[in-house]
Amino acid sequence: MKYTVVVVFLFLGNPYFAQRKFELGFGLSNQGQFDKLVENFYFPAGPTVWLDDSNKGKDLRLKANLYLSYLFNYDFEFRLRTSYAIRKNEYEKILPTSSLKTNDLQNIFEFSPSFGVRKSWGRFSFSTGVELPVYLVGDLNEQIIYEEFSDSVNLSAASKSDIRMDGGFIIGLNQYISVRTVLKNQLFVFSELNYGLLYAKLGEKYVDFSQTTFPTISDSYFEFNKSYSKIYFSSIQVQIGIGYKFK
Repeated sequence: MKYTVVVVFLFLGNPYFAQRKFELGFGLSNQGQFDKLVENFYFPAGPTVWLDDSNKGKDLRLKANLYLSYLFNYDFEFRLRTSYAIRKNEYEKILPTSSLKTNDLQNIFEFSPSFGVRKSWGRFSFSTGVELPVYLVGDLNEQIIYEEFSDSVNLSAASKSDIRMDGGFIIGLNQYISVRTVLKNQLFVFSELNYGLLYAKLGEKYVDFSQTTFPTISDSYFEFNKSYSKIYFSSIQVQIGIGYKFK
């Protein structure tokens, strides 16, 4: 992401490119293109297995998109979009004699060049084209903490498990459809849809390191291979955002 920002500012500092032809946009979206696929692979017991059995739960499913668009003329555009998606869960189950806490974290990065056509009518414009998305799926890291009590005060057993599952990648061919409205001067808001045919290759190693911490200390470790590949038509990614057209 930081390298993309550097490239953007280098372009904008060039007198040839610093024209009204450049646009910079930022948007937030769902994770529609990979949400179900990732859930089904990394949580085979069910995407909300911990939430279903918890007293408290917190999920974070956020995807931020940054893109740079260059208009060759008022009909054709080239875009470069990068995105960062975070998938974070925190669940907690508390009973009179036991407690279970689990949290997991996974990051996904996207790099997506695209080109298309644009038509404008006054303050409104419509664009559509094709994208070549590349998703880099980070490792899943999960921690499970279990405690058991003989009464309301005294701890009788405690353990902790650290689980890691390898990430992977998703590539394919997308169509994007974008509608924007100029607010004032060069500032505009937009809404965009992204969907397409994708190929995913996920996983390799599943590693579980568990440690009993009370009443005695002992460790256990095991790993096995777990991988998955699939060609599929993705669900729709829905994005809203704001942008600026440079003079």
